[in-house]
Amino acid sequence: MPRRRYHFIARGLLKSANFVFVEGQSADDAWTIFYVATSVRADARHWLQGVAQLLQGGSLSPSPTQLSQIDGLLELAMPHRLARQLIDAMQSGTMPVAPIRDPAKVRLLLDRLHQQEPMFLSALHRLLMHHSIDLAVLFDTITAEDIAVSNELTQGEISSDPFFESRQSAAAGIRQRLIEDKIINPIDQHKHTDVSNPYATLMRLRFQGNRVILRVDGVDYPTPCAALLDTLTKIRRRLYRGIEVWAPDSRAPWATDDSAYHLRFIRQQLSEFLDRAHAECLHILNRALVN
Repeated sequence: MPRRRYHFIARGLLKSANFVFVEGQSADDAWTIFYVATSVRADARHWLQGVAQLLQGGSLSPSPTQLSQIDGLLELAMPHRLARQLIDAMQSGTMPVAPIRDPAKVRLLLDRLHQQEPMFLSALHRLLMHHSIDLAVLFDTITAEDIAVSNELTQGEISSDPFFESRQSAAAGIRQRLIEDKIINPIDQHKHTDVSNPYATLMRLRFQGNRVILRVDGVDYPTPCAALLDTLTKIRRRLYRGIEVWAPDSRAPWATDDSAYHLRFIRQQLSEFLDRAHAECLHILNRALVN
């Protein structure tokens, strides 16, 4: 970037970087260049992409280090401790919502489910309880055989053996969470056949082509999905800056007559999910519209 005009902006942004860098100048002294070692290139690239997403109001993604931590869930003998660490990172805001979103990794988690390890079942239950796995990816990946495992483990009387009792309890919790997240049908205990996107079902959204029908104060208001996504992006951009634009006394100068309906609809949704963080609610609505 031109050294004289923008170098102070870059330096200010780099204060939040968690990697080592070196500053230098171009041969003509017109550019400031920031160098990183090859070993931290992936982290630096992710950081730069994250800065762009924060400024634009986009969805954040897990860092390379966090992805490596997620891989530990597939291998560790005591994965429940790592699950707790991942959840703590999500709750502190250092890890994005639903960080486990790679279909291949979700498939591997479900494969390990078949081993019926009590510690892993407990970890998986905890991850599901805190929305650590993207529900749309989970819905597309899970099979009837996967669901049968949790169903079978909950059949019969509760074991008096603490080892098997913990396994039954975790399996029952997993099944209940899959029901609440619209993955399986509570009536027949099988995967939903009338659901294509669990996020849209959670939000009770209705679609007409590329338009979504917003129910605001008892009146249906059709709007293009792209327009509602644009409003979500603007809200998230302000959320990243610490501004809660959906507060009742907030002023949103960018809110036109159309987006005002979007704001009212989003406030309604937030009021129905008081047990979820605002960032999580926005993620759910965003995934309901784009998948």
